[in-house]
Amino acid sequence: MAFEIGDALDVIHSHCADLGQFKATQIGEYIDPPDSKIMSAAIFVDRMYIADTQLNSHTEVHTVIVRAYMDFKYEPRADMEKLLAAAGAHLLKNLGNDFSLAGKIRNIDIGGQFGERLNLQYGQVTIAQTIFKGWDMTVPMIVDSDETHTP
Repeated sequence: MAFEIGDALDVIHSHCADLGQFKATQIGEYIDPPDSKIMSAAIFVDRMYIADTQLNSHTEVHTVIVRAYMDFKYEPRADMEKLLAAAGAHLLKNLGNDFSLAGKIRNIDIGGQFGERLNLQYGQVTIAQTIFKGWDMTVPMIVDSDETHTP
């Protein structure tokens, strides 16, 4: 079966939606600020590269970012931190347990075999003059070259 990045994005999107913690999720970055009263997520492609070569094939890494958003002015602040942390922890666990994204890839690079591992980094992002607190989850997906090209 040929690898289709869109299929992998759909599986990650389903994991985000199934958590029940994100009130809005979408594939693609937000252009306009998401609703400031809820936690939102965007899933988008970050980078792709060839990580390893063999005689007749190679191994690729396709990296996706899941970005969580909450309005930086959300009150109470402690609740915002707890909500973001809980959503991140649950999504890390769920993606770690769905090692092959429902058979769409060889596996998520959980341990960093080819560089970056499945991880989450907190920070802020500004969209149209609205500041959001959140995190970026890096999801490196290992794909064999025979899966990336259809004959």
